[in-house]
Amino acid sequence: MPRRPSSLDIFTDGAAFRNGRWDAKGGWAFVYEMNGNLVQRKGHIPFGKQSNNLSEFQGILEGIKHAYSEKIYNITIGTDSQYAINSLTKWFWKWRKNGWKTSYGTDVKNREIIETIRSWMKAIDDQGGNVRLKHVPGHGTNELNNLADSLAKKAALENPIYDYSKYRKFRKMAKQLL
Repeated sequence: MPRRPSSLDIFTDGAAFRNGRWDAKGGWAFVYEMNGNLVQRKGHIPFGKQSNNLSEFQGILEGIKHAYSEKIYNITIGTDSQYAINSLTKWFWKWRKNGWKTSYGTDVKNREIIETIRSWMKAIDDQGGNVRLKHVPGHGTNELNNLADSLAKKAALENPIYDYSKYRKFRKMAKQLL
């Protein structure tokens, strides 16, 4: 029986096509190696307003939840989203203190998922573990991060929330990715 590792490096990513538009659709993914095996998961948020940042957060959340279910409590999350890292670390405490308002006085976007991720991070901390967030360059030399990126894009294309078949660009992209 393979030995369970005491720590895990998980690479996550999120993608959204037509980001910022009413018909945006997103996907998330996470990837890691354990005992010589490549583990990869992808998915999408099936409803609501979609964005690249929400998808990034969802990938992080799913990776943390998966590690927790495997009873691995020392986790390094590799993400190319500095926004997600800052939101979950240095900005989180300011936002909470300020009633979830940004420095401009506007409501913090993605508050619900940020709070959910932080609660999972606390659950891991309560088990004596730690979640570390590490920035990795996007589209660089890290093969696992590149794989997470590709899987997140596939998940976004597979997301059934909106039909993109009318867009030639997405028909061509689907052939390349799927």
